[in-house]
Amino acid sequence: MDSTFADGEILFLRGRAGEPEFEEPFRETARLWKEAALAGGAAFFEVLPDSEDQRDRFVQLLGERDAESPSPLWIVLAGHGTHNGRDARLNLEGPDLDAAELAPLLSRFRRPLILINGSSCSGPWISALSAPERILITATKSGLEVDYSRFGLFLAGCWAGGEADLDNDGQVTLLEAFLTGSRHTQDFYSREGRIATEQALLDDNGDGRGSTGEALWEVHVEGEEGTGELDGLGASQWALIPSEEERGLSPELRLQRNKLERDLFALRRSKKDLAEERYYERLEVVALALARLYEGESADPLEPPLEPIDSEKPATAVPEAPATPPVSRH
Repeated sequence: MDSTFADGEILFLRGRAGEPEFEEPFRETARLWKEAALAGGAAFFEVLPDSEDQRDRFVQLLGERDAESPSPLWIVLAGHGTHNGRDARLNLEGPDLDAAELAPLLSRFRRPLILINGSSCSGPWISALSAPERILITATKSGLEVDYSRFGLFLAGCWAGGEADLDNDGQVTLLEAFLTGSRHTQDFYSREGRIATEQALLDDNGDGRGSTGEALWEVHVEGEEGTGELDGLGASQWALIPSEEERGLSPELRLQRNKLERDLFALRRSKKDLAEERYYERLEVVALALARLYEGESADPLEPPLEPIDSEKPATAVPEAPATPPVSRH
């Protein structure tokens, strides 16, 4: 299938289950992703643990993907993971796949890239693979969480909508799926009276640390102010099954919209450092550009272009600004 598929591609790698009782949950995870891909119009490729060349087949499929497409590439990993204190790996039939090996394979991509590792011991994949304009999700916070992870299956079940559509806009964003999947995971351990042996992380600001669902819920759902560079903004801009409004945008316009929303978020966070007149001037520029975009017009570059924001300067100075991750619509 053409690798410039309009609504993206999903490359699903199902590794070994570790124990026979976990085979079915991993199969169900794959089924749910495939079902969501069909509903969302994305291409779906699955690499099964059915021969010892599994890693080679995955690497080949990854190498065949277009590096420059404006549509997203989703890489989803499921199975049993391990960590030896140095390397975090996904167990495959034949040679395993480790995060350090994957890093150079991802470096060629200049398209939206989303990697979700639902295996145990997956936390270290964030520090190994974090990069600007890349979204990473892991089922665990560290390599020491070695037990079977339920998060991957809970996340896969969120695409159908329902309660996962937290803002009721007709689509489930990756951020909403992460938040809902994280809550379902923690609720499971509470109901069972067990100590939670997994805590999922999301990293989309390139700092290599990741944020928990609980921390992101406070900021993106409850409206807490938060501090520093926030995760979750990039993930809020991608939905596997787009709403009708989202489907009306071409992949190119979606990327422009995402950039404008990042500008808007940076502006709002810098409001206290700007003179009121300057703030509203800049706000009008972004708002008008977004309005043109939703009417189907290209809104890039801005007319006039936004000046950067520098919070170190006094409010009357001409602002200059840090890049920030994409804005949340929650």
